[in-house]
Amino acid sequence: MLLVYAAISNADIGGPLAGPFMVLLAAMVGAVLIPVAYVPTLVVVELVRSRVSIPGRILIAGAVLVTIIGAVVALVSILTDVSVLGAFGALLIGCASVLLPATASALVVYWLPGLTKRLFRRPNGQPPIFNGFSSI
Repeated sequence: MLLVYAAISNADIGGPLAGPFMVLLAAMVGAVLIPVAYVPTLVVVELVRSRVSIPGRILIAGAVLVTIIGAVVALVSILTDVSVLGAFGALLIGCASVLLPATASALVVYWLPGLTKRLFRRPNGQPPIFNGFSSI
């Protein structure tokens, strides 16, 4: 509790255990904020799944994530009285730290099975050596 008070009031954070507790605090905040960002995104993508192609789903997911991150950054910026430039920097860092892993996971989920089928196909119409991940 004192660590949170010290971090909010810009006071001295204390002894050598303050660093690990700050990491623990950041992990707890991340454990709350990640579902806040991803659950609405997954709901929207599942709603449009049958009507939109795979690249469209990835773009829609990115747009929803950027909107949610922008709302969180705006709320925190208003509450902490941060400058516009600082808020924009936080928005860029937040978008990069969320969109890059989300896009990478979407690429793995949507395109890895097709890529493995193409990589492991055999000539002359024989069945592929590796038939994707459908047997797992």
